[in-house]
Amino acid sequence: MKCMVYKKFIPFFCLLLTFYVQKACAQNYGLRFLGQDVTVLDNRTSLDLSPDGPMCFKGDLDLSFKINFMANSKAYFGYVLRIIDDQSHNIDLMIYDQEATKEKSFRIIIGEKFSNIQFKLDSNQLFNEWSTFRLHFDKANDNLVFYINNKAVAQKKAGIKQMGCVKMLFGANLYNKFKTTDLPAMRIKDIRITDEGKPAYYWPLNEGRGNIATDEIKQAKAQIVNPVWVKAMHYNWEQTQSFTVSGNASVAFNPKTEQLYVVGITGLSSYNVRNNQLQTITYQNGNIALLQGNQAVYDTVSGKLYDLNIDRTRVAAFDFGTKKWDIKFNENERITQFWHANKFISDVDGGLYVLGGYGELRYKNLVQKFDFNSKEWKKQPADSNTYGPRYLAALGAEQHTGNAYIIGGYGSLSGSQMLNPRNYYDLVKFNVKDGSFKPIYKFKYPDNDFAFANSLIIDSKNSEFYGLIFPNQKFNSTLQLIRGSLNKADYQLVGNKIPYQFYDIRSFADLYYCPTSKKLLAVTLYRKTDTQTEVKIYTIGFPPNMLAPAVITSTNTAPKKMWYVLAAIVLVVLIAGLWWFKNKKANNKILAPARAVVEESIAPTVVPRPVSAPQIVNIGEEQVLQQKSAIYLFGNLQVFDAESNNISRLFTPLLKELFLLILIYSIRRKTGVSSEKLNEILWFDKSKKDALNNRSVNIAKLKTILEKIGPCQLSKTTGYWKIEIDYSQVIVDYQQYLDIVNTKQVLDKQKIESLFVLIQRGSILLDTDYEWLDEFKTEVTNEIIDRLLLFARSVDMAADPEILIQTTNHIFHFDPVNEDAMQIQCKVLASLGKHSVSKHVYEKFVKEYKSIYNEDYDRSFHSIIE
Repeated sequence: MKCMVYKKFIPFFCLLLTFYVQKACAQNYGLRFLGQDVTVLDNRTSLDLSPDGPMCFKGDLDLSFKINFMANSKAYFGYVLRIIDDQSHNIDLMIYDQEATKEKSFRIIIGEKFSNIQFKLDSNQLFNEWSTFRLHFDKANDNLVFYINNKAVAQKKAGIKQMGCVKMLFGANLYNKFKTTDLPAMRIKDIRITDEGKPAYYWPLNEGRGNIATDEIKQAKAQIVNPVWVKAMHYNWEQTQSFTVSGNASVAFNPKTEQLYVVGITGLSSYNVRNNQLQTITYQNGNIALLQGNQAVYDTVSGKLYDLNIDRTRVAAFDFGTKKWDIKFNENERITQFWHANKFISDVDGGLYVLGGYGELRYKNLVQKFDFNSKEWKKQPADSNTYGPRYLAALGAEQHTGNAYIIGGYGSLSGSQMLNPRNYYDLVKFNVKDGSFKPIYKFKYPDNDFAFANSLIIDSKNSEFYGLIFPNQKFNSTLQLIRGSLNKADYQLVGNKIPYQFYDIRSFADLYYCPTSKKLLAVTLYRKTDTQTEVKIYTIGFPPNMLAPAVITSTNTAPKKMWYVLAAIVLVVLIAGLWWFKNKKANNKILAPARAVVEESIAPTVVPRPVSAPQIVNIGEEQVLQQKSAIYLFGNLQVFDAESNNISRLFTPLLKELFLLILIYSIRRKTGVSSEKLNEILWFDKSKKDALNNRSVNIAKLKTILEKIGPCQLSKTTGYWKIEIDYSQVIVDYQQYLDIVNTKQVLDKQKIESLFVLIQRGSILLDTDYEWLDEFKTEVTNEIIDRLLLFARSVDMAADPEILIQTTNHIFHFDPVNEDAMQIQCKVLASLGKHSVSKHVYEKFVKEYKSIYNEDYDRSFHSIIE
């Protein structure tokens, strides 16, 4: 009797559990197909639902899937779907541009004839919404019926009475005589197939990586070539550009054209998000002087780009027609007193507003307004009780209301840097119409302090905002995207992290929204020298995904929701356990759903990767980026072909280990590796004959991959397997590393900065663990630490404190309890007057030391900095 009671309640609790987990884990997912926009045909995407042979069905067949298309594509032509039966009859769904109107139309083709099934979708539905396409094969009446969003479009006699087994191919394919590389840039998800009205297959396409998609009903494996997973696009920031500009650069963004502008001394760099193109406009009236800490802003109403000299209350406008600035700033003007101020152009009164900032040991809460018509500035101090003096805050303007939201920052109530400065965690609303500030809420003080990048993205429809946070007490920092509420103190971490070098008078970060591409764009600036600024650009799909419920960090409501989820999980497990003891036959039916829910919440590890292979070549004191074939060993293994396409996915686990074995023995040991050594490591469990066969097959596969890289080939002329590389044509970061460290002399600043560029991607082969590789990794790590320490000891602390901070931070990355690095960094920071930061470095070291060695560190902070 009790068992029956439990059995009745189990569906209810499973439903409850599913509700909470789905609510917490809502993700963007699907498969993006690379189509006509990709010039190299081999790189286009295909999806084969049954790679091992046709799928067979007993009765009426029903296929449905959700689809939308990428905006701003060069062309909309090609195969969405091809269905081929065992008699080699084809049914094709195609999209094409009508020549006269350029409208996007769809057509069903049966055999070699057009059917009467033809339809169009409006632009909003085509690009911004998911449409459900459904094909119903009515065998008894020989009818093919096509539905869009559950509404029948048309039907056609299709000659399908004898159809039993079929191949279903989305996008490109290489199947028999039906091969094609014509396909549109599209996204597909939730492929469902029913047989005789019963569910047969369901591929959500919610994977985050890999070339396999798994059906949730029969665990059938679909094969994908060149996949781009939507889930990864909405979780993983992708670095799209990295370049250097002259001077104290600033950035602005035009959301209408999705153009990012980087203002430099000699020219204006223009980056187009839609086509990933970077161009430079050279100024026609000569170089301009850019104040340290200057900022830029783009006015979508006038279509003008402005650069601000806040201290001198001047605004320079750039004319895109003449390519000239209307004002040239004075080269002798001093450093700004408004570092990291917030700014926006109001769409209510058209004025430019500048809020807050920092300079000369003072935090500001001044509101400054520039009137473009009168060319006058007005200044108004704010009430410190509602908007305290600060910098490193984020601001987002709300369209058509005259309101701007400001969140967080770093400052003090008095404005003095010497009187208890701290991080702010409040959200306030600024009203343009009356100049008032209204407190909205305050976050609970977090365990680890953070500040904000300069801008907030306001989503008024959902009463949400997006911003980038980072720990402002670290140089080697990271930017983390958060989604927060405009009404309550609640936020969540979304997306993965972006590397960010933070030094407040050299660094800047900002966030923008691309309404057409449906992306967020992050940009970081780091002024490496007084004459150069390094620019890095990243994008992520919008709205961004959370990794899993466990990583949601919300100060109020999220923990409560998570308790509900955990309670539901515990309850289901307890009931399932009782039922299992009562009725073993029901075990699988109860446990499988519970497992599926838990496993679904574990997102894959997604590693950020560059879209191209940048090489840094030193030419004098400048660094120039080049694009070519590349092999990266620092960080995660990445390999790029001669056209800068990432081909890392071509390496299966075995091929990857084989490749690394030969490569490392070729570069570090110089000798290569013997066949016997390969057998001993890779095929130790095989007979000599089987090992030979396995080695031959995999060597052939590896040669094919190396051919794609270019002048990189496998040889055995010396009796040992070696990879021979033309380093003038192929970048190998490990070889560049050896060129730097293979000297007995202390590295100079130029070489140490080149080393920074290499190791900032991470430790050598970070994602790879083989027993034979441990010794090699240890050698490299010790080598790097020794070289960095040797350099640090040779630098005059007063002459170049910045390079010492960078050097010691890199040492901490490899050895978090390196005592020499801690002492050097604490002394440098103290000499710069940053005593609280210096103390923080010491305390972190002490904590790590205790954790690793289980004993207290025996030196005091004061004894180190004296």
